[in-house]
Amino acid sequence: NELYGQLQPGTTMPVLLQKLGYKNHYVYTDSTAFESEIIMLRKLNMSIIEKADFMKRKNPETGEPYASFQFGLDDVALVHETQNILDSVQEPFTMTAVMTNSHYPYHNPHPDQFNRFDNTKIRGRHRNGVDYGLHIADRIVEEFQKRDMAERTLFILISDHGESFGERGAHGHSFSIYNEEVRV
Repeated sequence: NELYGQLQPGTTMPVLLQKLGYKNHYVYTDSTAFESEIIMLRKLNMSIIEKADFMKRKNPETGEPYASFQFGLDDVALVHETQNILDSVQEPFTMTAVMTNSHYPYHNPHPDQFNRFDNTKIRGRHRNGVDYGLHIADRIVEEFQKRDMAERTLFILISDHGESFGERGAHGHSFSIYNEEVRV
């Protein structure tokens, strides 16, 4: 609660848009408990679907539970929730889809398909995870296209950080301000 105690929700984009009639969706393949994110999202009146919700469902493409790993689960769940949102939501709305497969430990749910780089090496798994993330982003856009909504939709693809793979002695992120970690 300390992290977001000073947050003034009335001046944030989600709340300003909500006042204009928007419904704001936040879809994440991990837990929003990370860094107390859930507190901020609730203050912003976001409609939240996260890992715990997906774990109660089955992947409609396989009929099996979503593949899960320590940090999240298969980002294809974002495509399926996009379908649910688009089939039920009233416009206007916002949707934030947060992927985890390109985050350490770089879970690649389809190494047979996403293998331009060596999946046995950490950097290769990361790059293949990024490729998979771009595939998921394409599929999300396709869902908007199927419903003739893409032409009136603004898509923004962002990242919160880069990643170090031993450059200057750093591994991971949050350790430096060198390009490997801040340039995305």
